[in-house]
Amino acid sequence: VRGMWLAVFGAQLFMLGAGLAAARVLDGRLNLQLLVRSAVLLAFASLGVLIYGLASRASITGIGGIQESTVELLGIQMAALALLGIALLCLGDLSLLRRKLFGWKLGTLGVIAVSAVLCFEGMVLASVAAPFTLASIGGMRESTMLLAGVLIAVLAMMVPASYFFLEKRDMNVRKLGYASMLFLFFMLPFAILM
Repeated sequence: VRGMWLAVFGAQLFMLGAGLAAARVLDGRLNLQLLVRSAVLLAFASLGVLIYGLASRASITGIGGIQESTVELLGIQMAALALLGIALLCLGDLSLLRRKLFGWKLGTLGVIAVSAVLCFEGMVLASVAAPFTLASIGGMRESTMLLAGVLIAVLAMMVPASYFFLEKRDMNVRKLGYASMLFLFFMLPFAILM
């Protein structure tokens, strides 16, 4: 059973349940940095559930048809990546994730890598912007698809931005957040112009 409102309701329930579980796991060490990062990743996980719920045969002008299973896979992949990022945030105290690679903790590198992949997905959506038809909800204009891609990319940039703007103790982590945020930010115009 698929439908617009059923998918929205499912994504909302997922967001509430996963948010409560993440808040419970992060209890005692939840600060503004972790709150921003987990909220952004939770929004992406819920978006993945929404995409999975809305999955049906799609058609993009200039590209052609996309099978329902491909749209489902996109939603599952987005939700899985975001949940991986949340898991890395929750398990950040593990000795394995505190090991350093190139001077940064593996957990930090993992969260920034997940957010970069999610940002690239938004850039791909923005660069492929064309009239889009999804059998379950109808059509979208090119500008709507472009705006959705830019919004996804900018939302994903909030994770490295939180490392730069909200991290006060570790200057190396601030530099990593700054560099990755700028890299993603300067990639966005090229994705829009493609």
